[in-house]
Amino acid sequence: MMNHFIRSLTGQKSIRYLLLFCLLAVLQSVQAQTKQSYNIGFIFDTLPENAEILLVQMQNEIRSVVGQDATINFPESGIYINNLSLEGARDNFKAINENPEVDIILAFGVLNNVVILENEVHNKPTILFGTITREFKSESLSEETSGIDNLSLILTSQSITQDLSIFSELVNFRKVGIVFEDYLMDVLPLEETIASITDSIGVEHRIINYNSLDEIIESLDEVDAVYFANTFFLTEDEISRLSQEMIDRRIPSYTSSGSREVELGIMASNQTDDNLDQFFRRIALNVEAIVNGKNPSELPTYLDATEQLILNFNTASLIGGPLKYSLIYDTQIVGEFKNVLSERDYSLIELLSEARERNLGLLVSNLDVELSNQDVRSAVSDMFPNLESSVTTNMVDPELARASSGQNPEFSTTGNLTLSQIVYSQDILTNIYIQRALKDAQVSTNRNDELDVILDAANAYFNALIARSNLEITVQNLEVTRRNLQIAQQNYEAGLTGKSDVLRFQSQMAQDAQTMVETVSLLEFSFSEINRVLNYPLDREIDVLPISLTDDVFTELDLEKLSNFLDDISFRDIFIRFLVQEAILESPELQALNKQLEIADASIRLANTGRFIPDVSLLGQYNHTFSRSGAGSTYPTGFIAPPDGHYTVGLSFSLPIFQQNKQNINLQTAKITRNQIELLIEQTERNIERQVENNALDALNQISNLQLSEISLESAAENLDLIQTSYSNGAVSIIQLIDAQSNLLNAQISNNNALYNFMLSVLRLERSLGYFFFEKTATEREEFKTKMEAFLLGNN
Repeated sequence: MMNHFIRSLTGQKSIRYLLLFCLLAVLQSVQAQTKQSYNIGFIFDTLPENAEILLVQMQNEIRSVVGQDATINFPESGIYINNLSLEGARDNFKAINENPEVDIILAFGVLNNVVILENEVHNKPTILFGTITREFKSESLSEETSGIDNLSLILTSQSITQDLSIFSELVNFRKVGIVFEDYLMDVLPLEETIASITDSIGVEHRIINYNSLDEIIESLDEVDAVYFANTFFLTEDEISRLSQEMIDRRIPSYTSSGSREVELGIMASNQTDDNLDQFFRRIALNVEAIVNGKNPSELPTYLDATEQLILNFNTASLIGGPLKYSLIYDTQIVGEFKNVLSERDYSLIELLSEARERNLGLLVSNLDVELSNQDVRSAVSDMFPNLESSVTTNMVDPELARASSGQNPEFSTTGNLTLSQIVYSQDILTNIYIQRALKDAQVSTNRNDELDVILDAANAYFNALIARSNLEITVQNLEVTRRNLQIAQQNYEAGLTGKSDVLRFQSQMAQDAQTMVETVSLLEFSFSEINRVLNYPLDREIDVLPISLTDDVFTELDLEKLSNFLDDISFRDIFIRFLVQEAILESPELQALNKQLEIADASIRLANTGRFIPDVSLLGQYNHTFSRSGAGSTYPTGFIAPPDGHYTVGLSFSLPIFQQNKQNINLQTAKITRNQIELLIEQTERNIERQVENNALDALNQISNLQLSEISLESAAENLDLIQTSYSNGAVSIIQLIDAQSNLLNAQISNNNALYNFMLSVLRLERSLGYFFFEKTATEREEFKTKMEAFLLGNN
């Protein structure tokens, strides 16, 4: 093998390649031998709760930026913390300069800032970040670089003046509490500096200096707004508790920190998380420059922070804060997208249950059932006895009374009781039958109305979930566009792209902001639609709880089995036939029509043979004369006076002979009505068959969407990440980036809506069956499964 290699190197050209290879190997060896190692030490005033994470992040950034230029180490002996002691800061600065294991010093904190700037000589390269905001910087540090040998300063563009100006535009406060840690009172000219700032804005202030959280809370009653100038050492639990205290008191809040505190409940901030990344990158670049031989005094001082208004949606809602559409374009919104002002958060079951009790249309339908019950009672009452009484007082002309031979006295008072009882009447009995059938038909119609209301309420519920989910996606997409705009601006500044890309994303930002406004309106409309279904004022504050396939409504739904039934064509046809059979059997529409058919048959019987059956009734009357006086009140001699009281009893038979041909007309009308109902039944069965099949196929489509949307979302998200990276490097065009973002947006919407659309399609399928499974008992559900399995086995 070696001989073959040597032979391959014969010839002048091969010798040149060999010499070049050897030269490169030597150069690499020399470079490896001369590669220097640097130890970096840290001095802090104190460490925050998440210090370990931040420290690792900064160390990784430094190593990444320095790369192969040098070996970077972070010895444990090179970390010093003064615990907010000025003397401790002086001791630490002296110690780290004397520490032989530290080559470069990174200093953080206001106390370290004071101590380091006291020293005129810096033996080791030092990078200092310690000033809170630019209002407190030393006047001697106005140049672009520090100008101090071996010292690099990092000053941000963050400004309390600017923050308070933005805060005052968001909320109109009169007196603002400005929160600082207590130790800063002895280090910085706080009162003098803050007074000049608030005077320029036209508001009063109170400096809240604290050592503990309770000291801040105790001061909240004295102000109507709070600005946190320094909360670096508050824990997340403390910030959350403090945020809740201010929400309970409806006090707006603003922080100089980034989105971390806003996510924990502070109302707003003007600093983004990008600033921390920029800060770490600046430190890493400064370290790289020092490693490569540059004096720290020549490094740039100012770090332009990215300014972006961040607003906590929930906090702003609870305090009645600045939720304005005009802010959307320039604002990053954080927080959960739920209605924190909600009087009631509805689950699907709770919503459907309340819809049954309160829906106006269903209440009207319920009263129709009550009215039909009254019609039945009225029809049945025709077979009850009828008892009437009357008293009559008469005055007759005296001459006529005398000539009546005592039959009509001049003055008389009489009374009678009349009893009538229908013994048999074909008309009445048929009417009773018809009214009962109408009542049953009305009950079926009421059940149909109830099913419609349940589906209507479910539609409103899922529309609200979809609207809220789409709002979350729209906000995320707005942030993606904002990020793409930043990339386009960076590329434009670097000369990689033209200004047209920046303008294109600015236009896209405006469009996405408008889309967000429209989505918010859709969410508000969906809530008002729920209130309409539930018969509440449309502006009632409500919210809906999320749902999953493990919810009570869908506990018996076997998604895999349903998918198999619908996916296999042979099984699908048999399964749909079973569902159609079940729907026709359970359909309240068909049940109501069948009752109408029974009514038509009863009308035919009445008009056909019923007209030859006589009505039989029993009549009885008792009459009594209470008084007789005046002329003609006595009977002539020889006449027997009738008794004062007497009765009559009779049995009546009545049979109509000819009623203007109405019986024949009624018979023909009843037959036509019957034919019409039969056609309606056939039409309804066809409609049910079509609805069941359409809803079953829609459920199949939604199952496919449910499965495929996950794949689509993962691919679209990965693709956007790759395209964004390529675009930032100038490797792809803006068209590809916009397409990738659009694909992700569509995939997110499809994925978020797929589950809700599937659930809704299942409820639509159940509605077409004439019942909902969540209404059934466990026994009834098992009976359905048994019946279905028997049908499938018998028809396979």
